[in-house]
Amino acid sequence: MERLTDEERRELVEFCVQLVRTPSPPGEEGECARIVKAEMERLGFDEVWVDEAGNVLGLVKGSGEAEGSVMLNSHMDHVEPGDPREWSVDPFSGEIREGRIYGRGASDNKGGIATQVHSLGYLLRRGRRPAMDVYVAAVVQEEVGGTGTAYIFEKGEIKPSVVVLGEGTSNRIYLGHRGGVIAEVRFKGRSAHASTPEKGFNPIFPAAKFILALEERLGSLPVHPQLGRSTISPTICSTNTRESNVIPSMLTLTLDWRTTIEGKGYVVRFLRELADSVGAEVEIEIPIRRNVTYTGYRDREREAVVSGFVTPMDDPFVQAMRRAVAEVRGEEPEFGYWRFATDGRFSASMGITTFGFSPCEEELAHRPDESISIEKMEEAVLCYAWFLLHPASS
Repeated sequence: MERLTDEERRELVEFCVQLVRTPSPPGEEGECARIVKAEMERLGFDEVWVDEAGNVLGLVKGSGEAEGSVMLNSHMDHVEPGDPREWSVDPFSGEIREGRIYGRGASDNKGGIATQVHSLGYLLRRGRRPAMDVYVAAVVQEEVGGTGTAYIFEKGEIKPSVVVLGEGTSNRIYLGHRGGVIAEVRFKGRSAHASTPEKGFNPIFPAAKFILALEERLGSLPVHPQLGRSTISPTICSTNTRESNVIPSMLTLTLDWRTTIEGKGYVVRFLRELADSVGAEVEIEIPIRRNVTYTGYRDREREAVVSGFVTPMDDPFVQAMRRAVAEVRGEEPEFGYWRFATDGRFSASMGITTFGFSPCEEELAHRPDESISIEKMEEAVLCYAWFLLHPASS
């Protein structure tokens, strides 16, 4: 593949920097969407629109050499930057240093948006068309349940043959990920003045026993041959009092359980049995989300349960991407699986071939000094372009 020109490289970097400099937490992606839409239009996409949920979609029509369509999917939202003192740069500066773009969202997932959008621009500038129709979807609210991608597939107006996710793979090919369940374990107590603890019952003590018992059980969680071991991470611990001299009557412990072979029923039974083993009286709840997007679209209620998936390595579309990377890089790509979950669960659950390829880096997601390699972005543009010209493995 012909390398990017200096002008193309500059535009790719400027687009990514502009996205990073535009804060877009879940529910506030409107300005980011405007920037993405304008860039698709500038690059000559055949159709560009914003749907009811606020996703930006661009279509580049194919040459008809192959049947079906491709969706390139990345998300516009990002998590909060956290304590700015942990960053060496302003989290929304888009600062370029030693060949990398720094800022919240650079690797999760705005570098993916920039690369996917510009891979079509690369072809169009050379008067070439992808073999299939290609949809580029810059979606909303991936970080809080996947409202944007769920809307696309549940509405059903776009039915791609393959979905390629822009989530971080460091230009490897990722074939799936574990599922997940958020569980809230509520420990019951009895309120009293802290000076007379004998008149109450402090739920912090059974919660502490529960957490220690949980830690001992982590090594015995199920193991999947491709996805590895399930994990449980306590992430939030809160009581129903803000006063230091009051014994709380309730403590809520939030657990992030990344599942492999377990379902919701297994999760609830495991936690119930663990609580019984330490003599803790608990209530267990799976939270319900109902997101509202920046356009005012109200999603339906969804439990905080996500599914995992595994795509076979011998899938023809996966092999086509393998050939693309080998052609561009001159060596075979590595394969892997995400540790976190992605919106790919929606397409995979519908039987659509789903995998990831991106210059974004999984290990930098949600961390201070998040960044992305410009060199990897350039390489990814070429790999996407080759894949879109040759989406069927031979």
